[in-house]
Amino acid sequence: MLRFFRQIRQKLMEQNNVRKYLLYALGEIALVMIGILLALQVNNWNEERKKADLAESYLTALKEDLILDIENFEYQIEDLSFQLSQIDSLEEILSEPSLTNSDFNDLIKANLDIIQTFETANLNNNTFLTLQNTGRVDLLDEIIQFRLLDLNSLQKVYQVMITDNLQLKYNLSEDFISEVPFYFHEFKIEINADVESDIWNNVNWVQARRKFYTFLNMMKTVNEVAIEITEELKSESEDLLELLNNLN
Repeated sequence: MLRFFRQIRQKLMEQNNVRKYLLYALGEIALVMIGILLALQVNNWNEERKKADLAESYLTALKEDLILDIENFEYQIEDLSFQLSQIDSLEEILSEPSLTNSDFNDLIKANLDIIQTFETANLNNNTFLTLQNTGRVDLLDEIIQFRLLDLNSLQKVYQVMITDNLQLKYNLSEDFISEVPFYFHEFKIEINADVESDIWNNVNWVQARRKFYTFLNMMKTVNEVAIEITEELKSESEDLLELLNNLN
């Protein structure tokens, strides 16, 4: 092709036809410019396609993160609600006028598993953090960006609150456990029945009852707050997931 153009240029020069030569030169420049513009356009198309593919992969990862979080929230709400139902049942028994100190002691022995806690502050937000840290959030639609930022703000509140709640539960349970021979039955070490009886007989039951009652009250408040923030975060996550699914 270049050889063909050179031949034409040489022929025009030999004919000493300046006007035709200038027209040819302009035409050649125009062809070169068109070629450059086409190359740039193809390059832009390729870059846009790469961005679209990358954005799609991030959206897929975001949806997977949200699905895992929603499942985890449902599990936590179920466990926290079960604990609340246990506490409500204990409150009903504790409020009975006929309850004696001996009954209270037996109640504590039978409900040591209420000390267990289930919720965690773990979240599946690695995709969002990657987008944020790499500066690729701009690959997503502006509405998606704003919703992600709002969700992340709520996630931070959730993490702080759940972490604080867990620490409070841990401190209260440790304080109560120090008063009684605490264990879960599945991990129980087999000991002589007389020895076990002697251990329980030496419990400071006045202290144990007070700390158990304090723990139940705090546990109820903490669980109610945890359920509220978890349900709110679950709802926000579900709304965002629906928005992402509707993009397709």
